[in-house]
Amino acid sequence: MYNVNLMAYDEHNKKKLDQEINKYFISLFNGSIHEDDFIHLLNETKFQFAYDHFCIFTINFASQTIFQNLFLSEKVTSDLQNFLSTIMVDAHFQVITLRKNLLCVLVNTNGDLNPILWNKVYQTITKYIGTIDDRIKVFLGYSKIYNEIKMIKKAYLESLDALYHRFISNENIFPYTYTASLRTIDDSSWEQLEYSLKLGLTNEAESKILSIFDQYKKNIKGSQIQFIVKQLINIFQYITLHNDLDRSLIPEKFSDTYFLFDFDNLSDVSSYMTEMCRHICDSISINSSHHLGKTIVEYIHSNYTKPINLNTIANTFHINSTYLGQLLKKEVNMPFNKYINKLRIIQAMKMIEYDSNVKLKDIAHSIGYSDSHYFSKIFKQVTGISPSEYKKKNSIY
Repeated sequence: MYNVNLMAYDEHNKKKLDQEINKYFISLFNGSIHEDDFIHLLNETKFQFAYDHFCIFTINFASQTIFQNLFLSEKVTSDLQNFLSTIMVDAHFQVITLRKNLLCVLVNTNGDLNPILWNKVYQTITKYIGTIDDRIKVFLGYSKIYNEIKMIKKAYLESLDALYHRFISNENIFPYTYTASLRTIDDSSWEQLEYSLKLGLTNEAESKILSIFDQYKKNIKGSQIQFIVKQLINIFQYITLHNDLDRSLIPEKFSDTYFLFDFDNLSDVSSYMTEMCRHICDSISINSSHHLGKTIVEYIHSNYTKPINLNTIANTFHINSTYLGQLLKKEVNMPFNKYINKLRIIQAMKMIEYDSNVKLKDIAHSIGYSDSHYFSKIFKQVTGISPSEYKKKNSIY
């Protein structure tokens, strides 16, 4: 595909030039450069079409197993290019590695790219990949045929659009055909999902996500999976910010344009999104409990001098007293009675230090104890000495 004689280059220079060209293609695909700039950069590399027509097809290698960057290896891409050359004899190829399991191939040809030929391409690639790992599935989406270089990005987008149909089809080869979506996800579904997530209602939120994917499967254009997942991600991000949750809840992979192609099928996508939903709802629940715990601790600090107990606090906050006891223990690392006694005795010590002549019954009543004998008992439990001994100790000074 070059009008410069690459045979004149040593292997290093050929490799370097190919990497440079691939970088330009990727920049065009991800929107980093405009079509005009792309064409200008290609011209500088002496890249030129040998034939008038071209199309783009994208190959997705999907597997339920986790595999390494197998398809980034030069050998695999080189082998695939050689196989393609034996099938499409009158054609030139530019193979662009989009990510570990996604290859984009520009086919420049003067021949007819018919369904029989695409099936042969698919069968050849599948057979080769099977020698590496027979658990890997191969999917192929291809664009319409164009004759203007400025249409390269359009062809690339068409190949992806076609490939997304694998999530709602049992086929493996997908030609691009423009079809208007017969249905869309109704707005109320998104609103109900957002409402459920805000409140941390796990079952309701999960049910709504499953309903959204069910709507998608029924007469909705395959490529709308992009919109659905993007909308879910936007809602997840909004809820994370709205509820002040840990930002790490949102996986970095969400920023990857192609992360959907990591999934083997639609069921895997749906399961992943419902799992995300559970994590967010769990975090909201934990976060809410933490905020409630802090609020109740602040309330105790403001009211410990009054005759309060677990039941009176539970009634104030309209929660179960048993749950309140568990919540407070988690927040302050000790049972409620031990904590409030500690607060009261610390205050009692301050009062004695300020005035060693203060009467014990006055101290007891001022910090929430109606019985001075009980106060003395608790004082000794907390400090190791009686309040009378503590008074004597402080009167010396």
